[in-house]
Amino acid sequence: MGGGFFEPWTNCFEIFQCQGCDSVLVRRSFLFEPLGEEAELSYFPARISRHPPPWSWGLPSELRDLLKEVYGALQSNSPRLALMGIRAVVDVAILEKVGDIGSFAEKLTSLERKGFVGQRQKDFLSAVLDAGNAAVHRGHAASAQELEYAMDIVENLLQAVYALEGAAQHLRVKTPPRQRLPKGIPDDD
Repeated sequence: MGGGFFEPWTNCFEIFQCQGCDSVLVRRSFLFEPLGEEAELSYFPARISRHPPPWSWGLPSELRDLLKEVYGALQSNSPRLALMGIRAVVDVAILEKVGDIGSFAEKLTSLERKGFVGQRQKDFLSAVLDAGNAAVHRGHAASAQELEYAMDIVENLLQAVYALEGAAQHLRVKTPPRQRLPKGIPDDD
């Protein structure tokens, strides 16, 4: 080798472009020569990637900042951190709406009693909190699909609790009132 420095690893970057939607993906392969195989494979943007919904700008700043960190964890392919963050988002939202009143089960029950969620949403949120607890306490790394499900549930909670009230109020103000029909004419509403 003539006295030069030999590095037993190689980085290989490949760029792919979808022929349908023109989106671009970069794949990084980290090859370790002694093993003769790919030791690491990563994608940019990450396979677990999601954009904040437009209504998220109306969230309280602490919650919005925490949610932004969750999206960052998703985009950097950090499933454990993302799931821990998702759990924290739910906890912060519950604390803001019902206070620190005990266990997660008690908080979810209070959220339901105060009308922020129904029984089904409470059950969905319980599944998200269980997954988050598994990430925190047992190192569980959720799959991309599981993270999508968790984000769907959490975004649904946040939209229902923070965004839809204003949207409904806007509709009420902008909807013209119903015209009363003379007696005897059938009403189709």
